[in-house]
Amino acid sequence: MLTAIIIGSLACSDEKEVLTAATPTAQQILTENDVHNSAEGKTPTIDISTTPVPTATANKVQEPTPTAPPEPTVQLTITETPPATTVINTATPEIQETRFEDLGFSIVIENRDSIVLTSLLQENASSNQGILLFEYKGIQAVLMWMPAFDNSIQETQTQLMAILTGAQPENIFTVITEGSVKVDGNDGIFGVFSTRDSTSTVIGGGIIGAWECDGKEIIPALLVTGTDDTTVQIRFKRLIDSFTCTIS
Repeated sequence: MLTAIIIGSLACSDEKEVLTAATPTAQQILTENDVHNSAEGKTPTIDISTTPVPTATANKVQEPTPTAPPEPTVQLTITETPPATTVINTATPEIQETRFEDLGFSIVIENRDSIVLTSLLQENASSNQGILLFEYKGIQAVLMWMPAFDNSIQETQTQLMAILTGAQPENIFTVITEGSVKVDGNDGIFGVFSTRDSTSTVIGGGIIGAWECDGKEIIPALLVTGTDDTTVQIRFKRLIDSFTCTIS
């Protein structure tokens, strides 16, 4: 009877109006069976219809596919900054000149504070002998004067050159050319030389000249050295042109 009721309920489930029948309880089913069996003289039995227990179906939950985070986009902005304009003063500063006139003759020098005055023959320099060392616009200069009655022009020039080679024994000095020169109207001589180090590398050069001073009884000699040949020639010419045997 329970089965018929369930089937009837399913058959009527599609109809708009559904007749609802009361579902008998297990006690009612047992009582009805007992009455029927008693009437037939049978021992009542319990028939329990097994209703399948719904099995829980585990639905596999699909795990979300991990998504890599987007890589940050780096924007590189380059800003060009124009270089600052630097104004360079290319004008050569004018070097003030002065003169050395302490011992009866005169020659231009750059700075009196940088001169060295010494002597070869006596304790101190005098009007007839001495040595003056000074710098002049990038070159080294040595002016030597000797008594005219004891020395010739060539001997004075040789003595001055010996002072240079004695001060630099590691270097080699080679005469390149020689000639004549006039200083303050007086005849003189000059020689141009190169300077090499111990490896025969040219490291500079110089010019050395000597001349007479009529009426002064001295023979001056001038030595100019430097690393640039052109500068040496210009400075030597400037110094001998500035030299006067007397002070006017």
